[in-house]
Amino acid sequence: MADLEQLHSNVPPEPYAQAREVIVADLGDAPEALLASFEEDAFAAASTAQVHRATLADGTCVAVKVQRPDIDAMVRADFGVLRDVVDLASRASRTVRDLALAPLLDEFAGGVGRELDYRNEAYHAMRLADAMAAFPSTRCPRSIAN
Repeated sequence: MADLEQLHSNVPPEPYAQAREVIVADLGDAPEALLASFEEDAFAAASTAQVHRATLADGTCVAVKVQRPDIDAMVRADFGVLRDVVDLASRASRTVRDLALAPLLDEFAGGVGRELDYRNEAYHAMRLADAMAAFPSTRCPRSIAN
């Protein structure tokens, strides 16, 4: 059980210099040029991203979600290894073959890929905000996706 507890997304953030490089690559400019303020220290971090507080030019406080450098390549490599294991186990065992793990793994990998595309997250946040518009006392964060 103690080993499973280690699987939490309690991951230290990347150094600011690396997060800054990701922002420049994705948005075409440095955070200090795009935002009125940007906190270099992330206030949250997980296995795929970290989040920084920032302020827009109009004074709106925002959270900037920055994907970890090369996370797409790392995830693809991990799923490649898992596919190899599933293929090997399927060749070695009829029981494993009958479980049809390959399509299940492919579906899971596709879902993870969609999670890493933050445009999907922004779209669903927009849909949630639209659905919650009927409840004026409820606020939903807006997403601004590149």
